[in-house]
Amino acid sequence: MNTNEVEKLIEKYLDGLTTPDEERRLSAAVGRRDAPRHWQTVAVMLGEMARAEAVYEQRVAERRLLRRRRYVGWAVAASLAVVSLAGLLYNSSRSHQSQADVAIAYVDGREITDHSQVLALAEDAVCDIFDTASEEDGALSGVFEIDE
Repeated sequence: MNTNEVEKLIEKYLDGLTTPDEERRLSAAVGRRDAPRHWQTVAVMLGEMARAEAVYEQRVAERRLLRRRRYVGWAVAASLAVVSLAGLLYNSSRSHQSQADVAIAYVDGREITDHSQVLALAEDAVCDIFDTASEEDGALSGVFEIDE
């Protein structure tokens, strides 16, 4: 928030017209170390609890942003894996033009050549990546008591 926005919010707070969300944002702004001296009175009025809530809300928002970035990373990695697999399958079939389209997967030492089964296995592998990532995030959320 810029200085003018904070000043308007202070006036609104002093008139008793702010919402709880506005009070949290105001508390975060007036509680900064570099805040002007005349804002300190408002900071005292808002109290330590409101400032602590504002800091907590900011940390939770930062964690959510990091979690989203992590999901994007997993999604990019999974997409690259699928595209690479499709490219390999395509190039393999193109290099053996005399043969029909061939897709091969090895599962537990067993060769699978059915094209639809191979693609289903690749899709399952990608889904497992996302399931593992969300299980890990859920475990961390429980440890740190983060509400989503």
